[in-house]
Amino acid sequence: MSIDWNRAQKRPKKTQKVEGQILLDLRERINELEGNLFSMTEKFSSAKKNIDLISEQKFDIDTEITNLKSQLEAIFTENEELRGELRFSSEKIKELKQNLIFKDKTIETYKEDLKNRNQEIEHLKNKNEEHIKEKERLTEKIRILEIKKIKMESTPNILDKIKEAMLHKGFLSDQELYDIEEELNSKNTHQAQSYLKGL
Repeated sequence: MSIDWNRAQKRPKKTQKVEGQILLDLRERINELEGNLFSMTEKFSSAKKNIDLISEQKFDIDTEITNLKSQLEAIFTENEELRGELRFSSEKIKELKQNLIFKDKTIETYKEDLKNRNQEIEHLKNKNEEHIKEKERLTEKIRILEIKKIKMESTPNILDKIKEAMLHKGFLSDQELYDIEEELNSKNTHQAQSYLKGL
């Protein structure tokens, strides 16, 4: 006799006659279901552990992603600052290069001007040396002319001496002529030396 499940549901406390084989089959089915339930429970527990592990890993990953995002934002901000500094540095370098080019041109101008000044100084030195030589030449020429002038100025004195001697004695000896010449030469020499000292 099989189990009347409708009757059992309506009158759960009412007994029924059931064949032993049916009870054995029911027990086997229950054992099978319990085994399946245990297996499913273990699988569920394992799955739950995996889910918990995945959740922990996801939390760690989310935390790491958050940290990486913060680091990325910091890097982005720093990168923007570095770009700004790079632009500023590039402009500064450009400005310094322009200043350097200008200074190089200024230095070249100064070098050219210095070269011209040195050439002018050298020209003036040469001209000055020429003037000095010309002055020395003219000075020497003046000295010679002055000495000649002194000698020429003494000529009338010689003639006067000779005339005076001739008037008194009527003649002039060689010794007297020599003495007159020596006296005048001595005076001329003294005058020439005085003149040369004054130069």
